[in-house]
Amino acid sequence: MSYRAEFAGPRKLLIAITLVTLPLPAFCGNRWTAFGPRATFRVSAVRSDRSDPRFLYVACDTGVYVSGDGGEHWRQASEGLNGHAVLALEQAMGGTWVAGTDHGIFLLPAKADAWRSSNAVVNEQGTPRLIQVNGVTRWVLTHHPTRTVLDTRINAIEIAPNRWLAATSAGVYSSSDQGRIWSGGPLRGEREFIAIKAERELVAAATLGKLLVSLDGGTVWNQTQLPSPKTIIYDLTILPDSRIFVATRDGMFRSVDGGRSWQHLINGLPPREIGSIAFDSIGKRLLAYGNTSGLVFESADKGQNWRCLDNPGFGLQSITALNGRLFATTAQGLLAGPEKPQEDSAETRQAPGNWFLRLVHHSD
Repeated sequence: MSYRAEFAGPRKLLIAITLVTLPLPAFCGNRWTAFGPRATFRVSAVRSDRSDPRFLYVACDTGVYVSGDGGEHWRQASEGLNGHAVLALEQAMGGTWVAGTDHGIFLLPAKADAWRSSNAVVNEQGTPRLIQVNGVTRWVLTHHPTRTVLDTRINAIEIAPNRWLAATSAGVYSSSDQGRIWSGGPLRGEREFIAIKAERELVAAATLGKLLVSLDGGTVWNQTQLPSPKTIIYDLTILPDSRIFVATRDGMFRSVDGGRSWQHLINGLPPREIGSIAFDSIGKRLLAYGNTSGLVFESADKGQNWRCLDNPGFGLQSITALNGRLFATTAQGLLAGPEKPQEDSAETRQAPGNWFLRLVHHSD
């Protein structure tokens, strides 16, 4: 059997080609729309309230915006942020919102009207000294706390059941008392961390070029070797069963053994330039975004197989699923996918851009 490809575009063109493509959904035209406050700004995160999903929170370079009616109306909720850009936003189980800014961490307790700074850092340091024990001289370490302030860029926040974690431009920090006191710093000589995720005692933290993994909740860290050692890391996530996924310039990688070995995932995904990866806990699926394709992909079997889900376009930073709808953060604002996803079919398929592609099947 053979195929004949008919193209309609700005100029009449008839060519014979062999195509190797990713399967596109029938609704591959851009059906995404601007969403959120009517302003142009860089959006870093969109979240819904744990207790009332009608309340949406948008973090951006001008602060935080809140909607109490699912996005119809918005108000700014940046009192106390002191004009800082918000780069990360998460909600703790008790309702407190945790914002990572370009100058530290701020908290907004449930029903509070203003954010407050929460940047006290206490690290234990040991000072060696000589002591005499039963006539024997030996060295011991005298531990004493050093107090500083976390006035740095907070790139990511992770709310784990027994700790809060922050990936910052000064290292990785953690708090076991809901942000009252933080401890941490550089890890294995690395400072510029862009992402962090945790699942029980498994914690993974990434810089642009390295991935560090802890199997004991963040006490001991080891660098894991990705198959492409010179790649650029964009994002990461961890599934409830502890599978680690890393989105990189050289594609998507998965580890099922705590980062000791990795598999390059290409079954339905582009082989390179996967810009973001997220786990939709409600839909029980993984969501990935291709930088060079402008497409969103999903996997319902823990990354084994992927399918193209939609075409929001280029320039996205992250994909989030909230209340059954997809949202995308960009440097120019927030995009929302269609409220009711359409079913795919084998009929007419429209590729991204101005060209129309129709595949006509016939038998010899």
